[in-house]
Amino acid sequence: MTTEEGFISGELVWSWDAYQISNSAIIHFDIALGSAVEVGTLYNQVRSWGLQRYTFSGGGSGCRYWIYCLISKMAEMQWIHADWVGRMWSHLSYQYSREVAPKVIEIKMGTFNTQKDWEDEYE
Repeated sequence: MTTEEGFISGELVWSWDAYQISNSAIIHFDIALGSAVEVGTLYNQVRSWGLQRYTFSGGGSGCRYWIYCLISKMAEMQWIHADWVGRMWSHLSYQYSREVAPKVIEIKMGTFNTQKDWEDEYE
């Protein structure tokens, strides 16, 4: 989920990359799968859950809430182990930097819109 600077409507972007970890990554998490899931299945579920209709909260932490919601839904489907839900909330609650120690931040919850509201506002 991404958005352009100054905008709050989310855009769900799917892409294939030839690397596992970005060169600019400060921290990463290896989430163990509870069962195999194909990318197409995950894509369809994300749309079924309405996660593509997200409006960011602003302030730079709204994407963290979206990630938490995705992790929660994946745990409900038993695609990942349920303990990852709490673990990710803890990890997402920090701002990471190469220069200073991680700092606790507030995760600001965005809004998941109904299909009609999303179409009226953004399409």
